[in-house]
Amino acid sequence: MSLLITKQRIKKGERTMKILIKNGIIVTMNDMRSIIMDGAIYIESNKIIEIGETSNLIKKYVADADRIINAKNKIILPGFINIHAHATLAILRGQAEDEDSFTSVYGKMFPINDIITGKDTYHIAKSAYVELLKFGSTTIVDNFGSIMDVAQAAYEVGNRVFLNDTIRDADVTKVKEGIYEYVPSIGEETLQKTIDLIETWHMKDEGRIRCLMGPHGTDTCSPDLMKKIRDVANKYQIGITIHLAQNKTEIEQVKKLYGMSTVEYLESVGILGTDFIGAHGTFLEEKDMKLLAKYGANMAHCPVIYSKRGFVAPLAGMFKEGINVALGTDNFNHDIIQEMKAGLMAYRIKNNVATEPKPEKMLEMATINGAKALGIEKELGSIEEGKIADLVLLDCNKPNYIPLFKENVISNIVHTGLSSDIDMVMVGGKILVENGLYIREDENEIMSNFQDTAEKVWNKWHDKFS
Repeated sequence: MSLLITKQRIKKGERTMKILIKNGIIVTMNDMRSIIMDGAIYIESNKIIEIGETSNLIKKYVADADRIINAKNKIILPGFINIHAHATLAILRGQAEDEDSFTSVYGKMFPINDIITGKDTYHIAKSAYVELLKFGSTTIVDNFGSIMDVAQAAYEVGNRVFLNDTIRDADVTKVKEGIYEYVPSIGEETLQKTIDLIETWHMKDEGRIRCLMGPHGTDTCSPDLMKKIRDVANKYQIGITIHLAQNKTEIEQVKKLYGMSTVEYLESVGILGTDFIGAHGTFLEEKDMKLLAKYGANMAHCPVIYSKRGFVAPLAGMFKEGINVALGTDNFNHDIIQEMKAGLMAYRIKNNVATEPKPEKMLEMATINGAKALGIEKELGSIEEGKIADLVLLDCNKPNYIPLFKENVISNIVHTGLSSDIDMVMVGGKILVENGLYIREDENEIMSNFQDTAEKVWNKWHDKFS
């Protein structure tokens, strides 16, 4: 499809405005972790100009504001930063959750990618991005599928994204059978696709669309390819994200080829650094976590999907080593509040504890830690003056939040909050979700297009594999 930056659909009321949000409960996630129980935020263009008590800001800005939003009975949060997601793989929802990681990746994900056209990808990704927005993910790290069409979908829907194509030189059609064959031409082709993505999309729309390097895995990228990936990352000054220690087959293959652990292999080819995000880390060893910490590397934790698969990443070890860990939703559902709940519960079950991690820790992983992982903590991740106005407003006038005090606001969000409580979502000062509905385009039409696409794709799947 490759529409390549067509005109955005922007509603009149969505254009950059002077907005005063008043009477809200502001969970800032600043260094002091301040909470303002009757707070106000003044926004001009895409930036937060001032935060404070409603009584102070309303006197100062009410006359200048183009719009005043009454956030009474609303909790105002920084937009969630989702550092590992695959929008296109929403096509597999309900079809691959009950399989192990290896079977899901090589038995479903890569094969279905060969069936999906660029137009299919666009419709799938567009619906997934609406879902991500409605569930509070204002910034998303995403790869998989026809990435140019994914970029177009994100551009139109309005999310802030860090896109990366799947770089590999292993022939994934053979990996399912346990055969690893590395083909240089595959590596050259997939690397060039990422370079094309960067040249076309990186820093578009005032930096709302950005790119990363995305080697698929330690077992599907040869040393030569890994070194080229680092060179390109350095050239464009962008980060690197990779699936890391996500299944035992990966670990065994790397050990067999190089006599190293997955993280030792990444160190040997120069991939590790503060600009590195490893996804999952389900089977990391203690020495691996120490090595990640040594380089200031970051990890994406996706507890929902791996809990479904019967495994929990060694989060306690990551915390012990001081690794910056943030949350991702991975592939089939995109609910960060659910990830916070699952992450807390899975940790407590695995470590047989009742008090750690605190809900505040989970919210950090959903916000400021994600910003740190992407190197954008001066722009996003907390509600502070001078930062970009990516905001989520939760309706707390519901039984699952009552009683509500300053002391239990975050606990109630994590333990009893629901993504369906999200009332408004703002990206760069533009309101994209209001009254719980996506307002830039017809949400029902977007979902209908996805449903029609899914029926077509699965019919092709059954014709090919039945």
